[in-house]
Amino acid sequence: MLRKHLIYLNNERLLSVVWRAGRTLDAQSFNVDVAGQIAFAQYVKRLSRLRVYFLVDLIEEDFRLDTIPHARGTDRRQMLDRKLGQMYRATPFRHAVVLEREAAGRRDDRVLYTSITNPELLTPWLEIIDSVRAPLVGIYSAPLLSARLLKPLSQIAKHELLVTLHQGNQLRQSYTHLNKTKFSRMTSLGSQFTVNPIAAIGDEIHKTWNYLEGLRYFESGDSLHVCIVGNPNEVTGTIDMLPRQPGLEYEFFDITKAARAIGLSQPLSNSNAEWLLLHLLGRHPPANHFARQELTHRSLIWRLKQTAFGAGAAALLVGASLGSANLIDGRITAAHVNQIRNDTRRIEQERQEIMQGLPTSSVAADVMGNTVDFYNQTVKQSPDFSRALIALSRTLNRFPQANLANLTWASTRDPNKLAANLTVAGVEVLEPANATTFASEVANLPIDGRMYQVFHLSGTLQEIGDNQRKALDYLAAFKKAIETDLRANVKILARPLDTRANVSLRGTAQAKAISSDANFALRIVLSEQAR
Repeated sequence: MLRKHLIYLNNERLLSVVWRAGRTLDAQSFNVDVAGQIAFAQYVKRLSRLRVYFLVDLIEEDFRLDTIPHARGTDRRQMLDRKLGQMYRATPFRHAVVLEREAAGRRDDRVLYTSITNPELLTPWLEIIDSVRAPLVGIYSAPLLSARLLKPLSQIAKHELLVTLHQGNQLRQSYTHLNKTKFSRMTSLGSQFTVNPIAAIGDEIHKTWNYLEGLRYFESGDSLHVCIVGNPNEVTGTIDMLPRQPGLEYEFFDITKAARAIGLSQPLSNSNAEWLLLHLLGRHPPANHFARQELTHRSLIWRLKQTAFGAGAAALLVGASLGSANLIDGRITAAHVNQIRNDTRRIEQERQEIMQGLPTSSVAADVMGNTVDFYNQTVKQSPDFSRALIALSRTLNRFPQANLANLTWASTRDPNKLAANLTVAGVEVLEPANATTFASEVANLPIDGRMYQVFHLSGTLQEIGDNQRKALDYLAAFKKAIETDLRANVKILARPLDTRANVSLRGTAQAKAISSDANFALRIVLSEQAR
């Protein structure tokens, strides 16, 4: 962690601390007068490169509560700036904190306004810091920061009054509601603290209690928990000596235990709470409270430089890593290339040995090329009819009365071409181009250049008897099943009933059928997409 320059200013002195990782590396105290400012100007020259965090703990810090209409973003910021300008015209050191929304009515935003009403207490010190071009990060309010002490002390009651002691017998009382600061006041105890510390603290707490009650912060049954932080050796007496009043509860915390609770290992020999606040500021600084933008521009430049430096270092590290990775990859690639070369030489040697062992061929190279072309264009592109045969056999299993007698197959670009001449029921089925008898019976399919599988199937329908209607229905169902299962185009070439004009009817209505079987023939066409 980088070193930081922490400054604590109250009405009695200025404390300058060089801080890093929770430890104080150097500490100097300066009086709040011209001589102290001259000494500080000489001292701060050697710390000009360190970021400055300026903490103010002054009696002249004012607190006011007010409401504004609920808004967000730029609109809220503009309303707050306008309100601050109206309330605190005489000082540039002003700040607003949005606490919460009201529970009823318009649900306006409740805002805490605070400022350093006497800017002359800060201006000389800020001018010295600016003269050495030190980067000022922010100016912070000690009362707003002190609320962070309550959580490590496990004190987050609804109403809390944090009481701390500071250099010059100064007493700071900060009132928080649900861990949000709403009021703070610093008073000087003077010589009364030396005579009777507990009594002096009790008198100031009683005044603050009466003030808060007058503002109606408390509802019926509420109590104010008073958390006093100090050194038992300095704050003599016990909390039992504090004035008892309904609604007040007291608890004392040893400042050494409080320091340990926030991670401060430095031993504290007195009750001065500025060391606790400086440690909180160094470890987790809040957002800037009072510093104007023109005062913090060097800090912005410092952050930009650090970001650029970090980005450059990261880029250098990434470049080095990539360079190392590329070097390793190059070596691995070179090894792979050598391996590939060795494999290539070995394979070429094996190929030559195989070629030498082959018998001499008398086939010319152009004849071999034509043969390969013929295979690729015809044989290789011929459709596989095994799937169609499997599907057709499954369909035949579902129609046991259809007895297959003849099956032919052809691969062709003409879907109307017959695979071969068939003879079914004594009727010769010819190629469609020659068989004019079936021109109206079998519709021709368009020739579109695709490859087709053409099946011609013939057989008999068994156990049909002389019921020709039953035979026709059975054949129609068989045809429909083939179309569905094979996604094919199926045409009937021959039916069980021969209706041709050149065949005469024989027998009478009372005559029995000579055979119980009925003959049929089908043409099945599958396109290459349906395979």
